Amino acid sequence: MKKGRPIRPDEVHELKTVTIPAEVFDAFNECIAKVWNGRSARIVQESVVLKILEKMPGLHRRTIFENHWLDVEEAYRAQGWTVFYDKPGFDERYEAYFVFQIKE
Repeated sequence: MKKGRPIRPDEVHELKTVTIPAEVFDAFNECIAKVWNGRSARIVQESVVLKILEKMPGLHRRTIFENHWLDVEEAYRAQGWTVFYDKPGFDERYEAYFVFQIKE
């Protein structure tokens, strides 16, 4: 991406990825590896948040959400994953989660 011009829609993904700290990807990677069953990994959002907080002592959890650090789907898709994210709707009660599968 060239500096000094408006960003193109197809460049946002790359720029977004570099604004997410390496510790966030490390946390996701560890969580994926921990629950990988050979076909997919279902990760509860809270487990990733706790892993990030463990890796970044002193970080406030609100910083993770304010900076959209959990918006990693496109970065993982670019690496060959199919990624699904689900969170409860207004009247639903379950934990938000990610599912990572090898792209077919």
